[in-house]
Amino acid sequence: MQTALQKIPTLLRDALFTLLFGLLSGILSTVEFQNPVIVNSDLREIPFLICLFHLRNPLFVFGLALSAFYKAPADMPIWAVYITHLVPLLLAFFSFKALERSNLSSVRMGIFWVAITIAYYLFALLPLVVISVSVTPSFNPNGARDFWEVYLSGLPNLQYEMVTTSLVTGLYLTQMRIRRELEDTNKNLENIVTERTNELQTVNEELIAANEGTKRLNENLEQLVKERTDKINAQLEQLRKYAYMNSHELRAPLARILGLLQLFKHEQIPEQTKMLLGYMEEASIELDTVIRQMNRLLEDEVTVNE
Repeated sequence: MQTALQKIPTLLRDALFTLLFGLLSGILSTVEFQNPVIVNSDLREIPFLICLFHLRNPLFVFGLALSAFYKAPADMPIWAVYITHLVPLLLAFFSFKALERSNLSSVRMGIFWVAITIAYYLFALLPLVVISVSVTPSFNPNGARDFWEVYLSGLPNLQYEMVTTSLVTGLYLTQMRIRRELEDTNKNLENIVTERTNELQTVNEELIAANEGTKRLNENLEQLVKERTDKINAQLEQLRKYAYMNSHELRAPLARILGLLQLFKHEQIPEQTKMLLGYMEEASIELDTVIRQMNRLLEDEVTVNE
């Protein structure tokens, strides 16, 4: 219910509280305790004072005091009835606002409010009632009476109403403050849970992003390892070809050239010498071809390394 009321605009909420507690005050005014000296005593002040806990705008106190007209003494002037309740209610309203700003605990605030309620009766409501009675001829058929005489004569019959009102409103204020503190605590807990949840979600997202980054890095590493492996295999293949050519293709023409040179040293016949020179030329050309092929293999190997 409190949450639903908080969504209502402040002025409309104050108007609803004023109307509701004004009606309750009218209902409780039917519970009377006869006081022949001053006026009838009742419990109408309980809703008045409780309403002050919920009002935000002091102007609504003027409307709340209008409820005092219900079952007011017929012989008392209207202005006296209104002022008798308006002034104490305004004083109680501002006293409650000062008490609310003091940041007291709920129990201490309830105790202070009991004292404020007693002061409300003793120093505001009852004195104004005495003054109103003094200026009303129907309540003073024998002429003016002493203020303190009327004041003190009204105290005994006002005790029950004063004690009842102070205790009821004090307990109401205490439980209202406790309920609000619990609501504030729940809101703070909800905010903390929300913050922690958001933080966990952020951390989770960061972990997911880190895992994705690690996964991509692993994939890149696998690709790099594969590329390096392929390059190494290509280099090994080139080295195998180079070793094969060095041990077979290069040595064969070289061995022939060496053999032909030995024969050339022992031959004295021009025709055979010419033939040997032809063989040597062929072997040299073959040797040159093999060397060029080996050079190309070395060039390819350098390109692969780069």
